[in-house]
Parts: sequence; C-alpha cells; structure tokens
Amino acid sequence: MTGLLREPLTAEQMDLLRVIFRPFDTSGERIALTVAGLRQVSGAGPLLGAFLTTIRFLVAQQRSLVPSPAKVVEATVTSEAIEEELLTASIKGASGPPVSLLMRKLRVVLGHEPLLYSAVHQPQQGVEQWTVRVPASLRRYRGVDSVEDYLDRVTELVAMPETPSVPFSAGPLDIPNAVGYLDAVWESRTRSHLFVNLDPASVGRLTQPCGSEEEFNSLMSALADVMGQVVKPGTAKPPQGKALEAVGEYLAGSLDTVAAQRAAAAITTLIRLRHIRVSTQHRDARHRGVAAFTGIGLPYPPASWPQAWTHIAAMAISALDALREEVHAGLPQSMTTI
Repeated sequence: MTGLLREPLTAEQMDLLRVIFRPFDTSGERIALTVAGLRQVSGAGPLLGAFLTTIRFLVAQQRSLVPSPAKVVEATVTSEAIEEELLTASIKGASGPPVSLLMRKLRVVLGHEPLLYSAVHQPQQGVEQWTVRVPASLRRYRGVDSVEDYLDRVTELVAMPETPSVPFSAGPLDIPNAVGYLDAVWESRTRSHLFVNLDPASVGRLTQPCGSEEEFNSLMSALADVMGQVVKPGTAKPPQGKALEAVGEYLAGSLDTVAAQRAAAAITTLIRLRHIRVSTQHRDARHRGVAAFTGIGLPYPPASWPQAWTHIAAMAISALDALREEVHAGLPQSMTTI
C-alpha cells in the first residue's frame, strides 16, 4: 500500500482541493485538508516545509526523553519554541518565510494528522499561543525527509496490519514494561491501578524465551493470567471472567469516538490472544485452534512455536501501547500524580 496517499488525482478531485484550500490560504480559516491533500495544491509548499520541520523537531524532543517504568515521561513543546525552530529553518532555506503567517495554519494542519489528533492544545481561542504534547508513538516519523516519505509512513500507520516477513524480536522485558507503562498512565488518569494482584511468577514467566510447544503454552498462560488482572476504576478485584471486556466497556463510555474505537481494537486483540491460550491448553477446545490462530494471522499448528510466540508478543505489546496512548490522551488528568 506504499504510495497510496501519493496517487494522482482526477481533475474533479483537484478542483475540490483548490476550493477547500483557497479560503485557508488567504484568510487562515479552518481547513479540512490533510498533508496528503495539501501536497496536491500549488501554493502549499511553505506550509508543508514548515510542517516537516516541525515534525522533525517534535521527534527530536521525544527522543531526548529518558523513559521511566514508574511514571509517564513526555515532552510538551510550545508554539514559541516551534516558531523559533521554523525561523532557524527559514534562515537555512528549509522552510519558507514569513514564519509568523504560518503558525495558525500549522496548528490546524497538525491537528488533522495521525498521532497528533488530540496533541495540540490552544488554551485561549484567538490567541496564537499553543502547545503540542509529543506522544511516544511519534517516533514512527523518525528520520522523515520529505512529504512523500511522511505520507508513506502514514499509509503504513493506517493500513491493515500484515504478517511481517521478518519476525519482530521482543526483548525479555518488553511485555512487563508495556504492562508497567500502561498501569502508570492509568493510575495518573484514574487514581487507581489497572492491574491488581499480579502474580510475580506469571510476570516472571513472560521474560522467558520460547523454544517449544510446552514453553509456548506456559507463556500464553502467563499472558492470560496478567491480562485477567485488569479492573475498571472503582473495582477492587477483577471479575471471575471477562475482565478485559469490563475495561473495554468502561473505555467505550469514557473516550471520544475515535479513541474509543482504537481502544476497542486493542482490547479485541488481547481477547483474541486469550482465545489462543484456551485453544492450546484445553484438549476439548483444540477444534477452536484453527479459528483462533487464523484470527491473528498464524497457521495452526504453527510451523515454529518460537516464531508464533514472537508474533503474539508483538501483538500484545502493540495493543498495550495503543491503550496507553489513548488513555493518556483521552482520560482527564487526576488531581493526584504518580
């Protein structure tokens, strides 16, 4: 799907883009065009240059942070800092002047792009002073060197996931760290833990390698045990079953539509992984194995149990990270910090 956002447009589509862009270009009114649309419009070059410079600057700020398993660490960049960066880039010829005229347009464009939908905050309408919360996921734009490169990365981001040709290699602490980071964000937002009464043995097993079907089953059991210890706010202990579903229902009623949909997809992924555990460990449920494995893009039985675990670990980490990002952006900050 690479290049999907860069395909040529029809004459009618180009006319529509020009109509949408014209008032934005002359008066700075709100715009409904993304970077993919702006790329097609003549006259948008300076704004696109400013956008690329800003993305590189935000990525650099994110990369300078030192992560912590005990608290949420993130960068918040002011519009003044962005304007200074754009001025420097303008002097070097990387972004077109005058910078001051680009700032309002840049703020609006940033708010339309993936990973930045809810990151731009303007405290006072009409006053062009704003901030950008830099999510950790922005590292996906690391090294972007052109609008075309950026659009290719956006395509990869929004496209349906495919089984990687080169298996993802998870570190022994990647899943425990993803659990810890998510729990830290959850507590900062709800003043309660998402994971309760975790069994140290189960967490410890998730750091072990997978070399056989027996070890695969042990890892899946440990993952299911950890995922079964989630609780929604106001609940002291997880239910006997469907703990993930209960948390999913809470998020569906607490997040906006887009964030809730992404959170629901992450919860669904974790539930599918739970089905894998059931299908491999209960002999009377083996007939479900084909459906369960096919549902996550694996054959059953897998050709390699180590590769199957690597695939599942990548899915679990991605789902946990997605939940953390949406909870962090979508739930209000509690009065108590961690």
